Amino acid sequence: MTSKRLPDVDCAVAQALGVVGDLWSLMVLRNVFNGMHTFAALQDNLGVSSSVLSARLKTLCAAKVLVRQAATGDARSFEYHLTECGQDLYPVLIALMQWGEKWLPSQRGKRLTLIEKRSGKAILGARVLAQDGRVLKPRDVKVLPGPGIDPAFHALMTRTPAK
Repeated sequence: MTSKRLPDVDCAVAQALGVVGDLWSLMVLRNVFNGMHTFAALQDNLGVSSSVLSARLKTLCAAKVLVRQAATGDARSFEYHLTECGQDLYPVLIALMQWGEKWLPSQRGKRLTLIEKRSGKAILGARVLAQDGRVLKPRDVKVLPGPGIDPAFHALMTRTPAK
């Protein structure tokens, strides 16, 4: 399945899923975040077909999540590196990892621990925070429409629930 944007759905979540909303794109990003930069290394680690991997890399590069660069020392090879746009997906991957560890744990124990290099301590992970640093739950957040909201979604958000 190739990632496709949803041009008729003017929603940030839908648009983001059009870029990174499939298994292989997220696995590619996980590996690039962890230092894997070549097509061969990605393919060997993921066990994905070359056509699927090629399509995912093309989508991620077109969306400016990754950039394709000539490999140092071999002009025939290429490496894939995160752009600023791609680096901004780090909290998303951490949140998915945390969710997976909590709700889909391995029977052998925790798969990974993320340690801050400077302090040597485990990171707290991805959270939605208030201005004062408090952790917020969905019930603590009010969603307000902005000037770019799709009219149909705005109508849905402001509809009074039936009694």
